[in-house]
Amino acid sequence: MINAKAVLAFILSVCFMSPSGGRSLEEIRESGKILIAADAYFPPFQFFKGYKLTGFEVNIANAIGGHLGRTMIL
Repeated sequence: MINAKAVLAFILSVCFMSPSGGRSLEEIRESGKILIAADAYFPPFQFFKGYKLTGFEVNIANAIGGHLGRTMIL
């Protein structure tokens, strides 16, 4: 079984180490929201079911957000 903490640490390290024009940690803390970009045309990772974005990566993002006590905006 995959260690959930190791997966979370890997995903967060990739998110925070990527060179982007993202918001600072303070801005995230103040807003309580983490913005995530998704391309909804790669099922089963992310896709639209009707008008709702869903898929594996959406579920992972929501689980991480819940663990961190933050809202994930996809």
